[in-house]
Amino acid sequence: VGHRLLDRWVRGEAPLGVRVALYGWSGLTALAYGVLALGLGACLSWPWLLGLTVGFIALGAGPALSLARELPPDALRPRWRGWRSLLWLLVALAVLFAATGAIYPPGTNEYDSLTYHLAAPKLYLEQGRVHRIVHDHHTNSPFNLEMLYTLGLAFGSEPMAKSFHFAAYLLLLTSVAGVTRWFAREQEATAPALATAVVGLLPPVVWEAGTAYVDLGTTLGQWLALLMLICWW
Repeated sequence: VGHRLLDRWVRGEAPLGVRVALYGWSGLTALAYGVLALGLGACLSWPWLLGLTVGFIALGAGPALSLARELPPDALRPRWRGWRSLLWLLVALAVLFAATGAIYPPGTNEYDSLTYHLAAPKLYLEQGRVHRIVHDHHTNSPFNLEMLYTLGLAFGSEPMAKSFHFAAYLLLLTSVAGVTRWFAREQEATAPALATAVVGLLPPVVWEAGTAYVDLGTTLGQWLALLMLICWW
């Protein structure tokens, strides 16, 4: 969906990794506001949400395949290249560690997930609509990831809800790798791996990627806005 919305302005201006992240995050944002629209219309039930999800998948499948065809031929045939490969291996381990947090329900160390980020969507689903929650001022904040969490919880899955924040982590790493490869060109082949490792191995980033928080979504949105400003300058 993000591809359909932005490709005419972005193609040729940004590298593949940045476009994948931009299209992916824009599509998820559009999906979030679709959920919000259903909530404001008192239609927060699984048939409506399922229809919305299927519609977005149908719209995004074709553009996603076209992006996949832009991958370089050797992208899926990795070879050991010393330090560069070691850095990518460390990033892969960090992604795996974050994924283990995303597939489990939130524990007591995820205070914000339990008291707000998942609690508010659960209340919306119980009422079948988005409504004012007077005892939680956090719900007066802008809606985005909470609406995606609502979608995940609607299908009875806390891990599915948390996977949206994990997706923001993956898109962030993809954009970092893409823009670094673009700026470094062939002059420094290790730069994308190093930059991605610097961001992707930060302990707070890895931990938050497996939670139902919103910080990586905010970081990704601001980072992509900065990249678009640079690309169009």
